[in-house]
Amino acid sequence: MNRAQKIAWFNLIVVAITIGITAAAVIALTLSSGMPWALYGLGFGGIVVFSLISPLVFRGKKHPGEISFDERDEHIHRRALQASDSASCTLFLGVCMGVFLVVGLSGSVPAVVLPMMVGWAFICGKLAESIAILVQYRKGGKENE
Repeated sequence: MNRAQKIAWFNLIVVAITIGITAAAVIALTLSSGMPWALYGLGFGGIVVFSLISPLVFRGKKHPGEISFDERDEHIHRRALQASDSASCTLFLGVCMGVFLVVGLSGSVPAVVLPMMVGWAFICGKLAESIAILVQYRKGGKENE
């Protein structure tokens, strides 16, 4: 398993933990305080920030004569970033339109919702990027790792 795959697995684990803790917080707040307060449980989505340290955790060990990143890896990362951009923009636009449909023209959006929209679009992008990297390396087989 190469460095990019390790980072992708780490990011998937962080996103899964983030979604699990956030879902538990929203459910607990819904049961205890009701729905308007349950939206504050979405703030636990900030746990995904730990995915930003994955390049530091998985530093590449350079051996003499070893190539750690070539053209194929660059192509895989470029396609994974395209998948990430597509997924996060689609989610962000969907949430924006959903809020518009729920609130309408005469209502207002609570300020706490706006940063959460951006944060959850980031989470969706990280998830899509990690899955795209793992799928593309999986298609290449064992000899391409």
